[in-house]
Amino acid sequence: DSGMYDNGIVYYGFSAQNVQASLPQAVSTSSNNKLQISQLTLLASSINAIKELDIKVQSIPTLTDQSLYIKVADFLRGIAEQGIAIVDSVRTNNIESENINTKTLCLDGLCITKDQLQQILNSQSVPSSTPTPEPSPEPSPDTTPPVITLVGDVTITLSINDIYTEQGAEALDNIDGSITPIITGTVDTATVGTYTITYTATDLSNNISTTTRTVNVTEPVL
Repeated sequence: DSGMYDNGIVYYGFSAQNVQASLPQAVSTSSNNKLQISQLTLLASSINAIKELDIKVQSIPTLTDQSLYIKVADFLRGIAEQGIAIVDSVRTNNIESENINTKTLCLDGLCITKDQLQQILNSQSVPSSTPTPEPSPEPSPDTTPPVITLVGDVTITLSINDIYTEQGAEALDNIDGSITPIITGTVDTATVGTYTITYTATDLSNNISTTTRTVNVTEPVL
């Protein structure tokens, strides 16, 4: 488009048509249907050509001056100072391309090779849309018996023909909570002797605990 240029200035460079004839991969069609040159592709090809030419020039025995590649590289570094990074590296804010081929991918100083990336991808499983719930752990078996607490004294002493009143007991289990103990045994207050009352508590896991109360029936002291 000739309207883009000042006719009073001499421009140096390539036309898209000329580049397309010898290096078609460096030319593409823009959204407004105009040919455009990819500077990165063109410069990469130019660098490779300069290196190849430099090897041939350096093989000439009478060449005593700097090699062609060094001279051209110095020239390209001058271009880099104007905002285009060339020669050993390319630095830019944005790169748009359909394909980028590289042996090592680096992101903010962290580099990874193809094999390393493949290992990471292989080790990652594809998550399902609905996560599988974790199985509930098997409950630990209940092996703890209830704890029995007597109401009243552990040992009771009565005189003969006194009345024995059973005060009972309470039982508490760590899983089943409150349990009513079963009471067995009798006291004959008409007969002097030692009597044992037994309290038994059983939880739902068949853990059993027992405790006793002693009742002494004695002759009255005169």
